[in-house]
Amino acid sequence: MYDINIKNNVTRLDIFVAQGRNKASRFGLIFILFCSIIIIFVPIVVFFVILSTGSGITFGFIITCILASIVSFYLFRLFLWNKYGKETYIIENDKFISFYDYKVFKDNNILIQYNSLKVFIIINNILMNVSSMKETVDFEEKESIICFEIDGKIIRSIGKIPIDSIIRIGKAINSNA
Repeated sequence: MYDINIKNNVTRLDIFVAQGRNKASRFGLIFILFCSIIIIFVPIVVFFVILSTGSGITFGFIITCILASIVSFYLFRLFLWNKYGKETYIIENDKFISFYDYKVFKDNNILIQYNSLKVFIIINNILMNVSSMKETVDFEEKESIICFEIDGKIIRSIGKIPIDSIIRIGKAINSNA
């Protein structure tokens, strides 16, 4: 699923990576969230047990708490990506902005000032320029990732969107460029 907005020479493309989950995926998401919560709270409970017994806190326990926090944060981030994750691409005049939106925070921020921008798709591991394609193309594959070539550097999406939509997006971006 995706959303595209084109206003005043600004093109914004959002690719929703987390849409269309089935019940098995929801169970996996709940499991990941549960594990994240357990991993962070077990060291906290153990800390209070240690304090109540009057024992000292060891260096190993501190390292364990740090590692538990890192693992818990990773699992929580994985949960957010699979629940709310989307890729955002903003093309404005000669600027290309890209980031991953986890709803709580953003990651992988890219800002590029560019001279040339082209839109591509990958079909059967072949990079194809969309500017020369018709909007109704019959490929065996119905969805593909979108690729942006910015001054010779390729940036690829993670999520797939319909090929005919990529062609329309490429033509819209080329007409605004």
